[in-house]
Amino acid sequence: VAIGLLGHSAALVADGIHSFSDLICDLLVLIAAHFSKADADSDHPYGHQRVQTIATFGIGIFLVLVGLAIGYDGLLRLAHPNPTHPDVITIWAALLSVIANELLFYYTLHQGNKINSDLLRANAWHSRGDSLSSLVVFFALLGVIAGWPFLDAVAALFVALMIIRIGIQWAYKSGNELIDEGLNPQELNKIENVIRQCPQ
Repeated sequence: VAIGLLGHSAALVADGIHSFSDLICDLLVLIAAHFSKADADSDHPYGHQRVQTIATFGIGIFLVLVGLAIGYDGLLRLAHPNPTHPDVITIWAALLSVIANELLFYYTLHQGNKINSDLLRANAWHSRGDSLSSLVVFFALLGVIAGWPFLDAVAALFVALMIIRIGIQWAYKSGNELIDEGLNPQELNKIENVIRQCPQ
């Protein structure tokens, strides 16, 4: 955000705000992971695993809201382009953001798969969203410096749609889990075949 302000890049500022939102999501993940480990009790006879599901749903909704905010800002900048060209330092900042978020994505996804946690996997894809948005901003900044200032706003809109799509996917999946969605017919057939093969 600081480099975006100093380097006159609204796209980098928006990307920085998006990355800052990761801190909020990470805090939510830590809290949910702590409470979901609690054993079953008289009030929660099936344990507290649904805390992770609720947190995943919250991350999905949060991603949608962040995407809408970035998209709105992109539309405003597309209607009223900024004549100030960004400094070269903004390009290096965007590239550094791409590398850092990609490393974080692979690490978090690995840990999520290791312990089979949708919450960590959702948070990993949030990092991937940051990485892709920074990549778009990187190329947009190159384009702006080359003489196409409208690319800044176009990049913001692309990033917004990508973030919204990821948010909807995770919110939909965790929402179905919260309302105990039944298995699809294919999975039910597999279970039925396994049961029929058991000796009576």
